[in-house]
Amino acid sequence: MATTPNRFRYTRWDGTQQIDAFTAEELLDAMADDLLAEGDVNRALQRLFRWGVDRPDARLPGFRELLERVRERRQQILQRYDPASVLRDLNERLEDVIQTERAGIERRVQEGRERLARAQQQAQSGGDQGSSEMGANSEAAAAEGGEVPDPALQRLLERMAQQKLSFLDQLPPDPAGRIRALSDYEFMDPEARRKFQELLASLQRQVLEQTFQGLQQAIQNLTPEAIAELRDMLRDLNELLQEHVRGGQPDVERFKHRWGHYFGWDFNSVEELLDHLARQMAAMQSLLDSLPPEMRQQLEEALDAALRDPGLQQELRQLGQLLGQLMPQNRYRQAQPFSGSEELTLSQALRLMEQLREMQQLEEQLEGVRDWRDLGRVDLERVRELYGDELAAQLEALRQITRLLEEAGYIQRTRRGYELTPRAIRRIGQKALHEIFQHLTRDRFGQHQLERSGRGTEPIQ
Repeated sequence: MATTPNRFRYTRWDGTQQIDAFTAEELLDAMADDLLAEGDVNRALQRLFRWGVDRPDARLPGFRELLERVRERRQQILQRYDPASVLRDLNERLEDVIQTERAGIERRVQEGRERLARAQQQAQSGGDQGSSEMGANSEAAAAEGGEVPDPALQRLLERMAQQKLSFLDQLPPDPAGRIRALSDYEFMDPEARRKFQELLASLQRQVLEQTFQGLQQAIQNLTPEAIAELRDMLRDLNELLQEHVRGGQPDVERFKHRWGHYFGWDFNSVEELLDHLARQMAAMQSLLDSLPPEMRQQLEEALDAALRDPGLQQELRQLGQLLGQLMPQNRYRQAQPFSGSEELTLSQALRLMEQLREMQQLEEQLEGVRDWRDLGRVDLERVRELYGDELAAQLEALRQITRLLEEAGYIQRTRRGYELTPRAIRRIGQKALHEIFQHLTRDRFGQHQLERSGRGTEPIQ
């Protein structure tokens, strides 16, 4: 019975294929040349850790290559995005509100004109049919527009529309000025009003969530009561910090008992509270630091205007001054050298600034790694979140190289470090002999031609 030979199909490696983990034998074979040349197990392990291992179907990158990937990933982000686009996005959203209101005003005026024209036409065509039919026409007009068209009311509507259009024409060019002006403006178009309220709520959330982690639920709907409570909390926080500046003993426990839910994190001293606030505010501050001075000022003023409540604005300004006095150098805050063109919204930019800060902290931590033992202090789950499963798995494999070799019985720990076991020495010897004999070529017996003849003669018996 004929059998069908096995068929194999090969494809280019694209990073998605599952590769078996490197074995202890493969790791020892990769170290063999260094061990034969120098005989130092610890130096051979260091080279393996730094430069990695190759085999025909896969590669375990060394630590230097993985560290370079980490640096490149952060640079890719910096070369991709443009934080200045945050201000453009804000201006575009405000312009959309204004244009929506303009279109709504013009549509409402035009609809009024059309209703009035229809009513006048119906009145003219029904003038000879008596008062009962005129009443029926009035009822029909009321059914169309909700009220009987009145020329005087239409003129009033058009004057009001002209005033509002003139107001929109005279809006300040900067986003902060537009936000302040539109906050006191009575919208004629419901859709424009909805868009503006959504924009304000979004800006308020970004400002407050960047300071107080526990505000996610509280600021979903900033009612007057919620704003008043927030002002009280900020006032107490500022008084606490002022007492600390004066060298007093602020009652941290009392403040935490009353307002701790605003922070989403436990703290037991002013120093811990300050560090928490510094981390929370770092993303917004880093974003502002990454903008040109003029754009930074415009965005700061726009965010301040979005809060609307003067008391809240004043308390936040005072908090900023106190934090600047107590922490002149926020170690979590850093301008980023962006050079890209892809646009960002404010919420996207803040998340990106936080991601870049965490990536830079992880990069600095990895730069302090000397060997596989130091990798035990690296948070591989954070690596996985920031860089993906592959990089985390490769770092984990580097961290486990000595464990694999020890469990396989190839190395053992001594007071001088790691040393080879007899089993490892035998395997390295076998590998060396195998490589020697691989270079020897076999030939057939007899008929070996020589360039010169020998001196002796073969004895004849």
